[in-house]
Amino acid sequence: MMDDTKAIEIDSISKRFSKNTRSSRIQLKQILFECLFGTKTSRDLNSGEFWALKDLSFDIKKNENIAILGHNGAGKSTLLKMLNGIYLPDEGEIRIQGSMASVLELSTGFNKELSGLQNIYLKCSLLGIPKQEAKALVKDIIDFSELEEFMETPLSHYSSGMKARLGFAIVVNIKPDILVLDEVFAVGDKNFKSKSEKAIRTLSQNTTTIIVSHSMNIVQKTADRVLVLQKGRLVFDGDVKEGIAYYNAMK
Repeated sequence: MMDDTKAIEIDSISKRFSKNTRSSRIQLKQILFECLFGTKTSRDLNSGEFWALKDLSFDIKKNENIAILGHNGAGKSTLLKMLNGIYLPDEGEIRIQGSMASVLELSTGFNKELSGLQNIYLKCSLLGIPKQEAKALVKDIIDFSELEEFMETPLSHYSSGMKARLGFAIVVNIKPDILVLDEVFAVGDKNFKSKSEKAIRTLSQNTTTIIVSHSMNIVQKTADRVLVLQKGRLVFDGDVKEGIAYYNAMK
């Protein structure tokens, strides 16, 4: 049973990936075996596998604002995808209390053949928002995205920045209990970036936020705690300024 003060509990999670086709086949056979017989046991790495994450444990309190730092390959994206159920842990357990919304990749949850407006309803549906509630949010979402003239345009004609605007506008307006953002501030003009940062600061007062960003300015403005990952392991958990200094000193 989770403590009511916590939004997320990460308990000794690990995730392995394959480097080549042969190890992928071996891994698939083991997964199928586990699914068929209902047994899941920890094991050593096969040849051609590597740990993307290893033995991660930490808790996040409700309304806490976390920044996750780490160089490329540290395991940040893998962790976020596991929080969203895209990947399952090979070892350990993730426990979450409350609704979660994420902007991980620009096209996550979108259908390129549908219009911008249709994708708003699709994304809301995937996030568990009833149609009538989504209908009430549409105007605010469109206004925030600044894409009103493109709402009937198929998403396949959107630039990456436009997709990011639309995805970001949706998640900040549905006001989830937990909000996960992966480098979404890297797109858009200066005014949109400023508006996005302001929206996050406002939302974070009553929402648990998890942000991955290479912008230390954004981390300083939005986070009250920093986690640093290195080669799939948690190497720092604590104060924002100290966490940034630790990250900057890493090779």
